[in-house]
Amino acid sequence: MAAVQPALLRALYGLVGLGFALLAASFYGLGIAPLSHQLRAMQERTLADGLATATSQLATLLEQHQDMGRLTASRTAMRQAQIDFLEGALPRSALVSFAQPKLVDAMVAGEDLIGIARFAPDGAFLFAAGVAPPLGAVAACTRASSDTQPTPLPVERTPDGRLQLVYCSPIVDAVHGHVGHDVLIFGDRDIAAFLRAHVAAASVTALISTDGALVAWPQDADQPTLQNALRRWLANGDAGSGFSVRTQPAVLPDLSLAVVVDEVRFFAGIDRQIEHLTIALGVMATAIASSMFIGLRWWVRAVREGEAKLAYLAAHDPLTGLANRRAASDVLRAMW
Repeated sequence: MAAVQPALLRALYGLVGLGFALLAASFYGLGIAPLSHQLRAMQERTLADGLATATSQLATLLEQHQDMGRLTASRTAMRQAQIDFLEGALPRSALVSFAQPKLVDAMVAGEDLIGIARFAPDGAFLFAAGVAPPLGAVAACTRASSDTQPTPLPVERTPDGRLQLVYCSPIVDAVHGHVGHDVLIFGDRDIAAFLRAHVAAASVTALISTDGALVAWPQDADQPTLQNALRRWLANGDAGSGFSVRTQPAVLPDLSLAVVVDEVRFFAGIDRQIEHLTIALGVMATAIASSMFIGLRWWVRAVREGEAKLAYLAAHDPLTGLANRRAASDVLRAMW
């Protein structure tokens, strides 16, 4: 019997160990791993929601610019003076002296509005205030002059690298119809403030063009690794290990918003919590398994000690032991 005990002990330990291994695998495979996946998916949805919110905010900003264009075009006195000029009832000098100060007032009200130029229906220049419009924008606005609402044109860039947002704003009279159009130029202050508001520790939002160029990067975002990752993505479609890029078309022509993410830092909080949970479960499982192993060892030792005692009694007990049975057998044989 004693020779069987080591094998039995190993079998019991192996069975208990296998049970705890299966339990740990179940906890991880059916609990921790799905939880981690779900939390990461929820965290990723915050990126998509944040990008959608940023796109909506940019659209609101551009709508404010367009409202400024509508407000400038709707000034009745300026529009009537322009109609009088087009009909030959007012000389151009009188039109300019009357209307140009009003354009300056519109620029003051528009804050980031840095230039307005007004044109006749045929594209002839009438008067302007502030920064002169780019020639490409003037030609594009003349082609789009039949529109009834302010239209954003492709962004322009100044020689010093600053962005200019350009809009074509039609001037429509209820009686005379289309009587001209404005080219409005906004600086990049609003865009810069918008991009700064979307800089986070693990992500940065930027403007990119559909032809793969980085158009605008937040000026205060001192994160060269993220910028390099975005440039790699623009160059070959791969941001590199540990980085990802998500995009969404912007309201501006040929532009998109892009958010570049450092995934290690972005998911660090979730990964840290999952790691703590895994360690806690591991410690608990180890403590329980150790208690079970110790308990089994005590139990097996008690069983073996009991078996040894029974074996001793079977051999040496004066009444029922093996020696007593042999003596009785000798007496019976002597009697017979």
